[in-house]
Amino acid sequence: METRKAAITIEDAAAFLSTRDNYLIITHRQPDGDTLGCAVALCAALRTLGKSAAVLTNPQITRSYAELTAPYELDTSDFGGYTLIAVDVPAASHIQVNFPSDEVGIAMLIDHHGGHEGFAERNLILPRLASCGEVTLRVLRALDAEITPAIATALYIAVSTDTGCFRYKNTTAETLYAAAELVSLGAENGRINYELFTVKRLSRIKLEAAVISGMEFYDRGDTAVASITLEMIKAADADEGDMEDTANIALTPQGVETAITLREMPDGTTKLSVRTANKPNAAEICRMFGGGGHDMAAGATIKAALPEAKSLVIAAISAA
Repeated sequence: METRKAAITIEDAAAFLSTRDNYLIITHRQPDGDTLGCAVALCAALRTLGKSAAVLTNPQITRSYAELTAPYELDTSDFGGYTLIAVDVPAASHIQVNFPSDEVGIAMLIDHHGGHEGFAERNLILPRLASCGEVTLRVLRALDAEITPAIATALYIAVSTDTGCFRYKNTTAETLYAAAELVSLGAENGRINYELFTVKRLSRIKLEAAVISGMEFYDRGDTAVASITLEMIKAADADEGDMEDTANIALTPQGVETAITLREMPDGTTKLSVRTANKPNAAEICRMFGGGGHDMAAGATIKAALPEAKSLVIAAISAA
């Protein structure tokens, strides 16, 4: 009998995937390019091996990734009989909203977030890698799966989005080698770089202008706090797709070490995003509010209105 919540290796993960079938791949809440790119790449690779595989439809997918995931999605609420695989999910509480809140039944987790042991029956977690895309690429190599141009493109999306198109400090030589390999395998890097990192809708530009004009600075300019209210979103005619990567706006002013973004949510809570240039540790700050993430990029949900949440976070930053 296998041990519950066991840590596994890349080889273990490949061996497990090769012996099972009927896969359903789970992503995280407010999905980004890393979780979706990994899900699509793993799903497509399993299909090339003759396996039945699908990606559970995530109702929070934005227009940026809708075309990527559409050919692989399955919309279901009956999870019986599936081999459930979670990708890039840092905690059971972060599993996508249309999946049961507990982690029962997750057969394997593929992830790169540090600070946790995993919640699945088998957990492949490599926190030294910049993206889950790099972990997934290694699993596909171990599976000896064919990496088609479509799979390479999905993995390039995963790797590039979690490194800010290779601008973030988590980018390593291994990351760049992985990206080069994916381009050599047919990844459409030029198209992806343009669509995800260059072009912006006018509504997003208007929202950015409002965020920048209202930015506040603390600790002699070391800390920048950006607030995004429901009224600002409405005035800019912005939608959920325009919210992607807004957490990095407050990190752009010269001299800022800690960027705090507070977004007012319709249910009265406040979404917290923390980005840091060097220190303090973003994940440690967010863990104070029940969240988590990486050393330089993390998030949490605060059960308070935005003004109160701002006061709580500023106090936490001062303590850190």
